[in-house]
Amino acid sequence: MTDPSHSAAGLLDNVRCLLFDFDGPLCGLFAGHPAEVVAERMVAWLEERGLDFYAGAAPTDPMEVLRDAGHKLGEQDVARLEEFLTGEEVAAVDAAEPTPDADRVVRALAAGGVRLAVASNNGRAAVAHYLDRRGLTAYFGDRLHGRAADPALMKPHPDSVRRALRSAGTAPAEALMVGDSATDFQAADQLGIPFLGFAKSPRHDLALRHAGATHTISAWRPLLTALAPA
Repeated sequence: MTDPSHSAAGLLDNVRCLLFDFDGPLCGLFAGHPAEVVAERMVAWLEERGLDFYAGAAPTDPMEVLRDAGHKLGEQDVARLEEFLTGEEVAAVDAAEPTPDADRVVRALAAGGVRLAVASNNGRAAVAHYLDRRGLTAYFGDRLHGRAADPALMKPHPDSVRRALRSAGTAPAEALMVGDSATDFQAADQLGIPFLGFAKSPRHDLALRHAGATHTISAWRPLLTALAPA
């Protein structure tokens, strides 16, 4: 992985807005409320209402269950399932693990005049709840953008990233997106936004680079070093 602080510093040149993905760069949302369990509960919710469409094994990723529902179910049923997932995500916040140094990076960026926003496939309510618990809400204001009602608009579709960029009043070339998945890179790339991959493991780093990301970090420390006063 490429962790040198000078590389991170170079990406920050002329950046007026930093767009965070939520689960990963800011916290481990499902650390104490496993995503696999949430996916199982979503499938059970579908079964209880006679809406189950899986003939075989269902996905263990809640987002994949929601995506599949978007293809198989009507708008009202999808909206109800999305509401159920949002409730699970909000509950997960209480046991979420903050990503080391993420809070410090948020404060350092804000102190340097960088506008901050979130563009996430998670529900906005979960993002807002987490930031409130961490005392970080003021740094983001209302620039919190979760998934739209239509699952087809989740990343890699650029919808949430575009909304975040507009709310910050920033041009793509003056922004930097930080995300931990190929879909984050793809969404940013479609809008011409520079991208920094947050890869917690060699496997994540490989996936990001395979998608096209050229800059990755494995922790926030290099960016903190770059942000430190000279």
